[in-house]
Amino acid sequence: MLTILFSLAEQIYTFPGTKIPPWLIRQVLRLQIKRGYIKIQKKYPRVYIHKLVHTLFCFFAYIEKKKIMVQNNFNWKKGIFSDTYRVYSNNQHIGELKNRTFSQSSPGKINGNSYTFRTKGFFKQHTEIIDNSDNSVIGEIAYSNWMTKAFISINEREHIWKYDNIWNTKWSIRDSDNEIINYKGSSSSGQIESDANNDLLLLTGLYVTNYYWQMTVVILIAVLTPIFASSR
Repeated sequence: MLTILFSLAEQIYTFPGTKIPPWLIRQVLRLQIKRGYIKIQKKYPRVYIHKLVHTLFCFFAYIEKKKIMVQNNFNWKKGIFSDTYRVYSNNQHIGELKNRTFSQSSPGKINGNSYTFRTKGFFKQHTEIIDNSDNSVIGEIAYSNWMTKAFISINEREHIWKYDNIWNTKWSIRDSDNEIINYKGSSSSGQIESDANNDLLLLTGLYVTNYYWQMTVVILIAVLTPIFASSR
């Protein structure tokens, strides 16, 4: 009976456009039966098939959402005298972010889509994310006073950006679905590991870091200038 049900499940879930191997389907079924989530009922095969289909649907819908649970890896580079972060995937240049020092506007693009990060305010700043295709505001970044967190909203979906170590060389973005983008590096180069299928969010995480690095420089200049001035 299991052989028949395995065959039925494979026919249901191995449809065009879905790359789910039959061995994975069989493994999930065996695990469900072993744990007692599904019980073989010879007298009521229709009930069993219904539970089988429901279980497989939930499981593979989750896999499809996570893109078969494959983590995407990226990296960025910026020359010493360059003002541009260049983003790569598998050694292919896919995007960039202009690092205009002390500018209120930074253009960026990734996978053919173009955006502008426009910062407003003086003491309490925030940044608008603009889609350059129609000049519409599609998101916003709010910064914390201690420069350790940021709150990103893109198309009405909320995300939290935060530093993950005291040296500010690791940071991440999370959302309510636990989709995570992890970053590590410096202003000259770094790596990105992403569970999220969101190019703009990936670029935004790099922009927030650059914003905080620039604000740190501004604060240091403000603190050290009077000290050097008084020593003369």
